[in-house]
Amino acid sequence: MVTQLERVQTGGRTTVTGRLLSMTFAPDGGRLIEAAVALAGLGVVIAVGLAAARRRLTTLDWFAIGGTLSLGAVQFAIGVYFKHFPAMLVPYPALLLGIAVAGLSSRWAPRLVAAVAALAVTGLVVAHASLIETESTVDVSPWVDAVVPVNGCAISPYTYLLLMSDRFESAVAGCTAFTDPEATHLANQDSPGGAVPAYRAALEHADYLVLNTTLRQWLSGPYAPLYPYVAGHFQPHDSGPLTIYVRDGFPVAVQPSPRAPDRRWHGPAEADELRISAYPGSAGNRAR
Repeated sequence: MVTQLERVQTGGRTTVTGRLLSMTFAPDGGRLIEAAVALAGLGVVIAVGLAAARRRLTTLDWFAIGGTLSLGAVQFAIGVYFKHFPAMLVPYPALLLGIAVAGLSSRWAPRLVAAVAALAVTGLVVAHASLIETESTVDVSPWVDAVVPVNGCAISPYTYLLLMSDRFESAVAGCTAFTDPEATHLANQDSPGGAVPAYRAALEHADYLVLNTTLRQWLSGPYAPLYPYVAGHFQPHDSGPLTIYVRDGFPVAVQPSPRAPDRRWHGPAEADELRISAYPGSAGNRAR
């Protein structure tokens, strides 16, 4: 939690609307009113359930309340908000909800309350299963394979670009699997020079840089000093919506194919098999 709070002063902030939609697990394109109603409903059930118990709050109650309030505050304090961040919060309101439902069932019609709770949980499971089945990702492998040869040393700011094309592992000695600019920044912020030396070492070993954004956007902020190195030692090759930088003197696998890739790996079973998250939108968009 403390590590994530350190993002507060970095870059632009995620909107409150975006946070609320993520916290209520709303699908892309969801509406704020639906998120607000979901949170309000949860709050009402918890408040009524705790009041219905007519007893002093226990240590467990205070633990659940304190966790919900403190982690809830963190959700809005973090500067850049990613969709997996609600996982830090969910256990505490879930515990509160369970305590509240128990309070309601002990006061009024325990069988009816249990039935309503079971129906609500079933509805949530069905809704999310339906949502997962509609998720899909764009197969970027034809675009990556068109430039990066098998076993070539390639890095990318987004892991899925290399995983889909089976270019994540390399036979080149010293090649790094380093991918995440933000995580590298946080992990090395107390090191001399920050994360820049780690990034420089990765770039010096890599021969192919697979980007779905511009080089300026990737090597920005603390990494801006590394831009001249890449510009001076790599040549850009457009392959579909991707730009792949190839080190001077290294081969391009084949000529980039203009054809659109097939859409593959629909549904949760295929995504689990690949161990990657379904990426919303086209490969030309940024993952974050």
